[in-house]
Amino acid sequence: MGISEKALKKNDEVGLGAFLDYFNLRPAKIVSFDDDKNALLAIAWECKKREISFVGYWYQGAKNVEGTFMMKRSLAQLDHIMNSEKWLTDDAMV
Repeated sequence: MGISEKALKKNDEVGLGAFLDYFNLRPAKIVSFDDDKNALLAIAWECKKREISFVGYWYQGAKNVEGTFMMKRSLAQLDHIMNSEKWLTDDAMV
């Protein structure tokens, strides 16, 4: 099951713990990838309280990417790959 800790939060006190409690879940292990170190620490703390094994990966790769993200272009590329199963390069988009 994949679920975003950020999607679970309604405020600072509601998150993974509330989700696990609501659905009465007790996973043996949780693996999380996030670019927000504090989110990973919050998940780790919740897992420790519940004696759930946790592996967290702090993703920082996007910080090293040069250039500007273009939402319209990215959505067009995504639409194309979903329909044709072929990736359009940025050069092909212009």
